[in-house]
Parts: sequence; structure tokens; C-alpha cells
Amino acid sequence: MYLLIFTVLSIRVVHGEVVPDMSVLSFLQALVRFSNLYGIPSAIYSENARTFLGGAGWFQRLVFSNDYQQKCGSCKSKFRPIPLFSPWVGGVWERIIQTIKNCFYKVVGRGELDNFSLLTIVSYIKRAINNRPLTNPASSEIELKQ
Repeated sequence: MYLLIFTVLSIRVVHGEVVPDMSVLSFLQALVRFSNLYGIPSAIYSENARTFLGGAGWFQRLVFSNDYQQKCGSCKSKFRPIPLFSPWVGGVWERIIQTIKNCFYKVVGRGELDNFSLLTIVSYIKRAINNRPLTNPASSEIELKQ
């Protein structure tokens, strides 16, 4: 099993989808599940893995098809892979991956999980990561003004 990680770059919210393999079909199905929960993203940034690039081709054909334009004409989604040979561009999501891996190592260690246990652990990790404050909480209005 593989964990496909989606994040909203502006607020660093994390969503994980468990997929059985690294095929284009599994990626597209996970993208559809993500879009059904949170809406169609305006831009999708990804690494240059073959799965993501293959999914990008299918995604672009879908977005520019006549059926999609009639139903979702205002949604102008774009799939944008990072430039070739520049892994530092994906530093934001690499840090999120490191956080998720640390959580997995603390919870699971070297143990083995079945499918439902894995889904439960992923939901706990998503909750733990997304349950942080997005800004520093101020105790009063006076602190905000200073």
C-alpha cells in the first residue's frame, strides 16, 4: 500500500489517501476522492514521477473536454509539475512528508498493519497534523495591537 498526500499550500492542511499501487488509475481515483471532499483545486503541483505526469495528461484531457466545460466551465484547473532537476521547489511538501513519516514511526514502528488499521492510523495522523493552530493565538486584543 502507498500513501498519496495532498496538501493545500496556502494553509498546509494535509489529506492522505491510501492507494494499492502507484498506477495512474489509482492516482486519478485518489484525486477524484480528494476533489469530492474538498472541491476541484485550481492548480495541482506535483513531483515529476511517471505516475503524476501520466495522471496530468489524463487530467488535462478531462479539463479541456466538452462535457467538463459544460458542467464545470468556471473551473480552470491546471496541473503543474515542478521544473526538471529542481527538487528544492517541492521543499514545502517534503517537510510535510517528513512530519508524516515521523508520526508513522512513532505509532507503528516496524510493525505490520492490515488495511483498516492503516486507514485508521492515517486518519489519526491527519487529525494530529491538521489540529495545530494556523497562527499564534493571542490572549487579548491588546497583544494584537502591540
